[in-house]
Amino acid sequence: MLVIPVCRNVRFLSRYGCISFDRDHMAVGMEPTIDPQLQHLSGYRSELQERALVISLQMFNLILERCVSLLDEHLVSKPENLNAVSMDTQVLLPPIKIWCDWMLCHSSVWNPPPSTQDFKVGTPGDAWSRLATLINLLAQFDQSASSVFETELLEGYEQLRLPEDNVLSGFTPLMVNVDEPTYVPKNYDLETAQFVLRLNKLLFFGTEFLCGLEPPVLKLEIDNDFREYVSVVSSSNSRDSPPSVTEMRINNEVLLESFSEDEQDLKKDSLSEDTSSEIRDLLNRKEELERRNKSHDLHMERVKKILSQSVISVHIDILPKYLVPDTNCFIDHLDRIGTIIKTPNSPYTIMVPIVVLGELEGLGRGGKSPVPGTRSSLNPEHVKKVGESARMALNFLKKRHPNVKCVTTKGAIFNSTTFTTEDDTTSNCVAKNDDKILITCLNLSKTHGKEQTSTDGEPRQLFREIVLLTDDRNLRVKALSSDVPVRELPDFMKWAGLG
Repeated sequence: MLVIPVCRNVRFLSRYGCISFDRDHMAVGMEPTIDPQLQHLSGYRSELQERALVISLQMFNLILERCVSLLDEHLVSKPENLNAVSMDTQVLLPPIKIWCDWMLCHSSVWNPPPSTQDFKVGTPGDAWSRLATLINLLAQFDQSASSVFETELLEGYEQLRLPEDNVLSGFTPLMVNVDEPTYVPKNYDLETAQFVLRLNKLLFFGTEFLCGLEPPVLKLEIDNDFREYVSVVSSSNSRDSPPSVTEMRINNEVLLESFSEDEQDLKKDSLSEDTSSEIRDLLNRKEELERRNKSHDLHMERVKKILSQSVISVHIDILPKYLVPDTNCFIDHLDRIGTIIKTPNSPYTIMVPIVVLGELEGLGRGGKSPVPGTRSSLNPEHVKKVGESARMALNFLKKRHPNVKCVTTKGAIFNSTTFTTEDDTTSNCVAKNDDKILITCLNLSKTHGKEQTSTDGEPRQLFREIVLLTDDRNLRVKALSSDVPVRELPDFMKWAGLG
């Protein structure tokens, strides 16, 4: 099979900076995967389309492998200018961004992702785990330059376009990808602006789009102050059963071959012409034992991974009692919230986070919408309508209904709506409002929920009385990754039989 040798050559060239990407290189593999002739009549991927997609994703994986390695080295070195990445990184980021644009346009083609078990080249890891690592690394870069970006043409501004977008303008597979124009001051450094714009697009793709897909590809894991995006794509997700022992042995041999590639130069240096045959035999025996040891370790690691994916890690029993709506619920569904608390003998209590009160107060004064960046949020009529809805919500909350409580991010509950801000100097000051709402739910769960102790190998048993109500996809993803029950308000109303 020619695919694996070609992939090895691409990996070798990328590792030594001998590869560049023109229009043809960046677009390789995109058009065949969406060719109607390769698609199955029933709507499923045909075998040819599956193979074309697997090969394309493996090439993408090799580019990601090199880029992740370079970015990791760059961040470890802690340069003065964090965004001054190496030339090799600047070469690799544009094709990665183009591939992300393609996946953004054609999620129905590649999702759910196919298995690449038969095309493993290089170190262990698939495209999705490396993409998650890339997103975690890019999130550490300086994005402050985006504060000068505008979505409308102002005096002294000019449109900012990325070189890769200009090169592939009119390319059929990317024609459905329509970006809102971005404008920057004419005297602003062009390279810095392009780097940050590309950074923003990649972060949006990873942190919002891939997390919000069905089925999802990435998820956000939160543990106290530690936040990390991880892949939820099984390495053998196209199968209904674990791979056979023979297949696992073949995969391990391929992985060991990649180790031997990296150690080949060392072997040549250590064995000279003057080395005795006895020493050669000892060295060969040593290498053979090391290969067997690595093979055993890789085999056990894969077995553990397969076993961990075959069981449910968390089992949550939900008995809704405390409902935590976000700001948009009060703007768009105030009447439904009123229905919940006014229902006779209602078992539900509305818990209003302080940050939501603050947002409603700001909107009532004509502030920005809680969902920035949309065209409607810039419409004066929309701003006026949102302001009126916010004032109605505040008046509603000031009536102090017994089933409405206010809550701080630390989980403290009180009846008054007088306070719309809280002292958060001891917490992470860069936390967004959505994160503060989630932190509120987590702290409420600590006092109004419990976890049953479980033995090793059994799923964790959680009991939750808190339900977060939001239609924000990104916030829902964060909540689910933190074991917080979450629903859209209309869906919850249907489930509760309230309308």
